[in-house]
Amino acid sequence: MTLEILLRRIRDGHASEDEVAACRALVATDPRVPDEIRDDLLGEDLAGDAAGLLAILVDEPEGLGLAGALRQELAEEMAFDPAELDLAWG
Repeated sequence: MTLEILLRRIRDGHASEDEVAACRALVATDPRVPDEIRDDLLGEDLAGDAAGLLAILVDEPEGLGLAGALRQELAEEMAFDPAELDLAWG
């Protein structure tokens, strides 16, 4: 099964323990899952985490979708802008 199918089964409460384990293994290696959230997923709130991951991974037809928006926001936060330096500080 694909990651998306397993996530839907978890979200809907139909996944077996083996399916949850398989989903965790896929999440650990899927390059679409941002590293910043990878370790905190599929813990106590399985259904909530699965729903959130689906929102990130499944591209929306128009625009960037949540996945693209999250990646763009992270890239902007990590970007260094020398113009923002306070050269008088020091």
